[in-house]
Amino acid sequence: MSDFPPRHVLCAGAAVVKDGHYLLVREARGRHAGRWTIPWGFVDSGELPDAAAERECREEAGISVTVNGLLAVQALPGDNGGLGFVFGAHPMSDEEPRPDGDETDAAAYVSLAEMSQLPVDRWCQWLTETALTARTPISRSIDNPYSMSAWLAPSESSTRGPSSQIGT
Repeated sequence: MSDFPPRHVLCAGAAVVKDGHYLLVREARGRHAGRWTIPWGFVDSGELPDAAAERECREEAGISVTVNGLLAVQALPGDNGGLGFVFGAHPMSDEEPRPDGDETDAAAYVSLAEMSQLPVDRWCQWLTETALTARTPISRSIDNPYSMSAWLAPSESSTRGPSSQIGT
């Protein structure tokens, strides 16, 4: 018997752009320790995903942001029914990013060239390259490493992968 109502894990993050540079944080612990990502985390009970993205930026990078809009909704790998919401955002001031010292041990605005020299999470790399090169809206495409199509063998993706695109 399955649980009802169904429970899903919701995560939210923000792709924050300032002067052609992206806000990234370096994860201090867990399975992503040492990797750079966009600020992201769990959506708390009763919290809206866009508010969670703004909160995560404050908590993980010390930056207050305003969300511009939704960039993508992504099924996350795993068996917990996880969904990730990624929002475009811009900083509310010229404050410099600073890590929280707990979840993150570094925070910075980086260019695409600088990003290529860092150990960046694959999905965050794809997101930042996509958003900075103005390929919007972000769709469920084969070059997205978290796309259901990317999980399937090429012969399976044409028959079992997602057939619709977000925003089309």
